[in-house]
Amino acid sequence: MKWLFSALLLANIGLFMWASWYKDLGVEPARKPRPPVNAEKMLPLSTPGLKLAPRPAGGDRLELLTPVEREALGSEKFCYTIGPFESREAALKAGAFLDESQIEYGTRAAEDKSESSYWVFLPPLATRQEAQAKVKELAKLGFKEHFITQEAGRDNAISLGVFGQRENAESLMAELKGKGIEAKLETRYRLRLLHWLNLRAADLTESQVEHLAQIEWGPAEIRVRQAACSGSPDKSAGRDGE
Repeated sequence: MKWLFSALLLANIGLFMWASWYKDLGVEPARKPRPPVNAEKMLPLSTPGLKLAPRPAGGDRLELLTPVEREALGSEKFCYTIGPFESREAALKAGAFLDESQIEYGTRAAEDKSESSYWVFLPPLATRQEAQAKVKELAKLGFKEHFITQEAGRDNAISLGVFGQRENAESLMAELKGKGIEAKLETRYRLRLLHWLNLRAADLTESQVEHLAQIEWGPAEIRVRQAACSGSPDKSAGRDGE
């Protein structure tokens, strides 16, 4: 019995040693989450030892002219423009960073007319009674969103909806047409005074341009673009006038 007890004891000790020392080490232990990475602060391009970090493809905000367009402009009329900014104050705030980097720039402003919404409607009817009868017809066909307008020059027109996306407006028009209703679509526009910063290409190195394209200037529409020079890119223009 003593020999049997000893054999069982040794077997248990051996099993414990195998489980503790020779377990499968091929399974990678769970990794601890990485600590959060602080966003890179803006630094003047003149900062000593500044190195550019690569950015994922498509992540920058740089739009280039074609070689043919650049050749047509020539080096003297070839510039970079940063914008558009919604206000002069926002443009000059971005310009302060260029000041720190000792980059000459100027500003320009231009009125921008862009599509803002799409109105689907039925043209004005002769009388309000006709318009009310048309509204009842639309309701029977399943179109619940509508009202009779009383705008000058649009009396008794029937509004069927204002959309932010043209595709949605056209989809409603197609649905109406499928039920015998011919609607109209009117594009509405937004007028804005937008601002840009202009920089001469001759004043910038390739690495400076790459760095400018990596900066988050604000909304996604603000980009660094190659363009024909407009105005005189100097600091006095940037600070005192357009």
